[in-house]
Amino acid sequence: MDNNVSLKDLYIALKDNFFSIVSITSFFAISSLIYLLFFYPPIFSSSATVVHFGNDMKQSQSSGLMSSLGISLPTSSSSTPSAEVIIQILKSNSFSRSLMEKEFFFTPLDKKVPLYQIILDDFKTENNNVNIYKAKKTFQEEMMIVDKNRLTNVINISIHTVDAQLSYDIIIDAISLLNQTFNSIEKEKALEKSIFIKDRLSAERKQLIAVENKYIEFRNNNQSIQSPLLTIKEDSIKRELEMHSQVVSMLMKQLEMTQLDLYDEINEVLIVNEPEVMPFRSNRRIFLLIGSIFAGFFISLTYVLSILVLKPLKKF
Repeated sequence: MDNNVSLKDLYIALKDNFFSIVSITSFFAISSLIYLLFFYPPIFSSSATVVHFGNDMKQSQSSGLMSSLGISLPTSSSSTPSAEVIIQILKSNSFSRSLMEKEFFFTPLDKKVPLYQIILDDFKTENNNVNIYKAKKTFQEEMMIVDKNRLTNVINISIHTVDAQLSYDIIIDAISLLNQTFNSIEKEKALEKSIFIKDRLSAERKQLIAVENKYIEFRNNNQSIQSPLLTIKEDSIKRELEMHSQVVSMLMKQLEMTQLDLYDEINEVLIVNEPEVMPFRSNRRIFLLIGSIFAGFFISLTYVLSILVLKPLKKF
């Protein structure tokens, strides 16, 4: 028996089942529209672009001067680029935990509530490790996106929540917390450097005093220097005295700069592109509606074709 379906048979089947096609497509369209209007959660995004603006050049210059004198200072800037440090801070568990415990104004409740309760959608849940961990994981995986431009140190931060004002408030607090954390790390490194310089300065001062006493003793024992050997020895002591004097002077300058870093409250993470309160949702619903209409139409066509193919088999 010939099971081939001609175009004429297909046309007749589409004509006979036109109502079914329209019904199935309309069902999918109406169902999707109801879901998108009343049940589909809105997503509002707020983005900011930041860049690190530190004192790496000043530190590298001073380190170069000290190296020329034979002194190796611990660099206060990490071998890891500052942009990478910022990304690691933003993605760290401690950073997310700090945000989870902060309170933000939540428009549907018209009051401030902790962020972890907003994420868990449970405003009676307690502040414990289990709830904080769940909220933190959701925040890191679904709500915050961090990426860096490959060619520059520019970092883009995006926050996605169900409320436009909430997304804006979170990203503002996140950048503020980022600066606090970054400055805290820089101060800790400056403190370590300060301790090292103080120890080295104390040792250099002792050596300088010893060389000064050596020079004074040499002059007292040699009031009239006529021998070439004594002249060479005196020049050698003078060079040693000058070198230690320069080292002590440079260490004192470095210590002063480090002390300034300890009390530096200037934010080194600057906002290049300010975040905004978005007036429109980020997840566009029109595309989902169109997709559901096409899905309904495809299923209705599949239904008609299955009837057309299976009908001869039933007769057989």
